[in-house]
Amino acid sequence: MNMREQIRLSMTRHDLQAGLPWASFTFSIRFPGFDGHFPGQPVLPGVCMLTAVVVTLEEWLGLGVRVFEVRKARFLSPINPGQPLEIKCTQHKQTADTMVAQFTLRGAGDRKTSECTIHYTLK
Repeated sequence: MNMREQIRLSMTRHDLQAGLPWASFTFSIRFPGFDGHFPGQPVLPGVCMLTAVVVTLEEWLGLGVRVFEVRKARFLSPINPGQPLEIKCTQHKQTADTMVAQFTLRGAGDRKTSECTIHYTLK
């Protein structure tokens, strides 16, 4: 099973019928993304957080997406095994040839974990 499918299986809640998508994920200590990142103090890698954003978009749209640019990705605080990761789309718009979505990611205690802007097209 590839990493995207592993992340999809870690989705615990979502609202894909809302105007903008949101989802919650919880990654167990057995999630392969923690392997080697970091031994003795596992932290969810930023690439896994960004992939969870893509999974949230794909579930909302019901289609695959191809990300071609990530802007303003800031990773402010870690996500450890068993901690929730909530992903909320705060803005979504379509330009002439692409779509742009802004996301805020929050961890335990509603602390901001990250924010990013994704530029994508549909597969």
